[in-house]
Amino acid sequence: MKEQVEIFYKEYGKLTEKESEKFKELINKLINVNYLTAYKEEDKKDYYFIGNHLECFTSYFSIGGWELLHFPNQRTLVLQSLFIPKITLNKTSSIILLILRFLYTKKLHDISLDNQINVTISEIQEKYEQLAISSSERLKIGEISEGLRLLKKYNIINFKGLDFYNDDFVLTIYPTIQYAVGISDINTITDKINSYIGKEENNEEVEEN
Repeated sequence: MKEQVEIFYKEYGKLTEKESEKFKELINKLINVNYLTAYKEEDKKDYYFIGNHLECFTSYFSIGGWELLHFPNQRTLVLQSLFIPKITLNKTSSIILLILRFLYTKKLHDISLDNQINVTISEIQEKYEQLAISSSERLKIGEISEGLRLLKKYNIINFKGLDFYNDDFVLTIYPTIQYAVGISDINTITDKINSYIGKEENNEEVEEN
């Protein structure tokens, strides 16, 4: 702990007044969103600012019991804590997150990491209906939109507009989903989705690496 304090004060002392204000702003942003990626255009400058002062950020968070993980190949930052609960999702949002993880994993094999992975509302519904064929449950647009809004808040996905009733409504899945859901095997993801279908409503924590 003492070592981390010394590193922080040393690195923080190198910041200009303007940079120190940016540092404070991004500390709060990371705590609020947990995930940050340069694939999100609005966050690109923030991602690189943190990367350029990574030791300052990691030492600061370490003092408070947080761990800031940097995955440069995916241009992604993940903030996690041993003391604060992970993101809590209801059953429907958990299913949507897992379906998005399934679609992301499947499409990842067909593109390079520099390309965006996009899916439509109809793809989410179709995947659910394939798995829930023996269930009377159906995903309602209101439930889907609620789950998507929450995942957008945490920089797991992004979309423009609110036309959720349009089957061709497009959303982008960010690489951060790999760290929100540590499972990468498609069959395991499918089994996990099936375990939720028909299950009673219950708040779940996002599974992380």
